[in-house]
Amino acid sequence: MRVRTAFLAPMVVAVALVSAACGSDDSDSGAPDSSQRQAYLSAVKLSGVKFADDDEAVSVGQKICEDLESGTSVSDAAKGVSQAANSGQGAAVVGAAMGSFCPGAAGDMMPKSSDLPTMPSIDLPG
Repeated sequence: MRVRTAFLAPMVVAVALVSAACGSDDSDSGAPDSSQRQAYLSAVKLSGVKFADDDEAVSVGQKICEDLESGTSVSDAAKGVSQAANSGQGAAVVGAAMGSFCPGAAGDMMPKSSDLPTMPSIDLPG
């Protein structure tokens, strides 16, 4: 459980930061606009992952989205970020990419409400 939390926490934070910075636009125009790019780069820099330059970082983020769309798991996408020193950094880059370049991918990961377990009702005395 602790490893899962260490992995997911950076990704959730990155998605939240990037979504707040550039909004959650599901348009699929291909190239990111400047606000998406800047939000992604800001989140990546906060994660501590070092890329050769901004273009390399953006290229990695766009590749992550392509991989996710083709069925790669988030975990495998994070492991594929070779510039990351650990899984937390990789997860942060994946989260930043999802928030900036493929916001629909985050929604695809969430379970449908009909798939969630329900709590039984409890009658309290009194």
